[in-house]
Amino acid sequence: MTKQNFFSNYYLLTRTFTFIQKRLLRKVMQRLATSMPDGQILDVGCGYQPYRCLFKTSHYVGLDISLERRPTVVGDARFLPFKDGAFDGIICSEVLEHVFEKEKVLEEIRRVLRPKGWVILTAPMSWGLHYEPYDFWRFTPYSLRRMLEYWGFQVVRIEKVGGLFSLIGSRLVEGIGLEMWRKLKWLPRKLRHGVILLFSIPTSLVFALIGDLFDRFVSTDAIGYAVQAVKGGDADSC
Repeated sequence: MTKQNFFSNYYLLTRTFTFIQKRLLRKVMQRLATSMPDGQILDVGCGYQPYRCLFKTSHYVGLDISLERRPTVVGDARFLPFKDGAFDGIICSEVLEHVFEKEKVLEEIRRVLRPKGWVILTAPMSWGLHYEPYDFWRFTPYSLRRMLEYWGFQVVRIEKVGGLFSLIGSRLVEGIGLEMWRKLKWLPRKLRHGVILLFSIPTSLVFALIGDLFDRFVSTDAIGYAVQAVKGGDADSC
């Protein structure tokens, strides 16, 4: 399976309970990617590199702490194994909440980014516990802006990822889906998966539509936020 297919609608609907969240993340990333110039790009905490196909560049480096995900480079986001100013752009999506020393990640991103280089960062504001016990933080748009500005970035754009109705739907599907997976463990694995899909697929599609229509009317709720920023001068702490 290609990296693109790991993030396709079909894969998310039939293999995961995260269709609503991941679909919204992809849509936001597509919008932000269109305004990014070509160059050397680093994807920090890349996972299976679902965003690689969105950036028209042959110089794309995926870094992840897990060898199983087959990144370009295996490494820790707190200690990036690259020289200063090595990249023109950096993606860091859904990573900060899993690193207790989140400031160290931002410091390293700034170090390996060239002057006037860009960064796209996404992080959750409202989500259940995941990848336990490595789940430490949730972020408002104000905290993301404050952190990036402190580390010498100029925030260009902040976008919501979803809203109240998308959040309700995504939490409902994941919560009930995982509980059904546990409760139905006496069923053969494939049959159990098929039974859960009878609930998760239509529920995901209905709430995705409701979210598209009505999320815009409630401004205080979001699954998370995406920030586009540019590296400026020296950070106050440097």
